[in-house]
Amino acid sequence: MFLGGSPNSTNIVNHWITMNRRFINKDRVFVVVHPKTVTDKISADFKNIFKEKNVFKVDEAHHVDTAWATLSLVDALLLTMQYAHSQHSNELFDKYILLSSTCCPLYRLDVIYDEIRKDNKSIMGHHLSDRVLGEFWMILDERHARFFFDNPQSTYEKEDTNYTCEQIAGRKTTHPYIKIIGHLHQKIKEKFESMQENPCIVHDEFFMIECLYNMISHPIHEFRFITLTDFKNNLKKLKK
Repeated sequence: MFLGGSPNSTNIVNHWITMNRRFINKDRVFVVVHPKTVTDKISADFKNIFKEKNVFKVDEAHHVDTAWATLSLVDALLLTMQYAHSQHSNELFDKYILLSSTCCPLYRLDVIYDEIRKDNKSIMGHHLSDRVLGEFWMILDERHARFFFDNPQSTYEKEDTNYTCEQIAGRKTTHPYIKIIGHLHQKIKEKFESMQENPCIVHDEFFMIECLYNMISHPIHEFRFITLTDFKNNLKKLKK
């Protein structure tokens, strides 16, 4: 899943192509894109890496305007997942990988596919040793993704009203976005109501992490964690 659009710059698209000239699991991978604006297109060269029938862009009903570090990114994520289900026989996927338009793979997609499917854990990054915090970009396993959906294709819908964040992380912004409604808000009603009072101070990653760790109450061993050190070590291996 890509938030903010699919890779479109020549260098990034060429990197994806070079890394995946032989893509064995092409039939098993679905790509769904939530672009910055609903009229944005997916690069034809990027689309050709995958099975054409497995590449989608969300429709208007599943698109929201987004602003950095706000709940709008959570809204976009949940609607994107829901749209993907509607294109997949209304079924959940085994794994969900959340990426931005500037993400580049360090390994071939077949290697990544085999790695994330070797267990049923979700994979997240973290910055602090005493608690998990700070990464909205994640890999969700089906059993954790299921928490967010009563019905794979109709749990969430957009409301008619917009709201505007006036301040995010110490800087002013007037970027509006449409709120979504759904069962997640009822499941964590107390926490969500406190967010509604001042939704702009709640970062997207904090919301998702709180849901996964405190609301689902899954023990920590059900997750795999990737730190900056892990990333640097893997990068060294690639250079050798």
